[in-house]
Amino acid sequence: MPKPLTPIDKPVGVSVLYKLPLNKDGTQPKRPPDLTNLLEATDDILVNFGILADDNINIITDHDGSSAVYTEEEPFADIVITVYENEESTH
Repeated sequence: MPKPLTPIDKPVGVSVLYKLPLNKDGTQPKRPPDLTNLLEATDDILVNFGILADDNINIITDHDGSSAVYTEEEPFADIVITVYENEESTH
């Protein structure tokens, strides 16, 4: 989807599927990243690029369904942002 004209300032859920690179020999890194650190970095990026107004709990209410897996494909992150239209939809 295109970048919103103004940063989203409503409650949202952010779900991310991270596809992480394997080592050159096809093995997993000995020190894999923490999922929470990946999510924090993603939240910061979404704010820095003007997608979200902030990454506090009033805007990002959940990260349900987020996960990380290793892949032999090109690494990427698939980000899904769900805007909650009313408070009943949030946690």
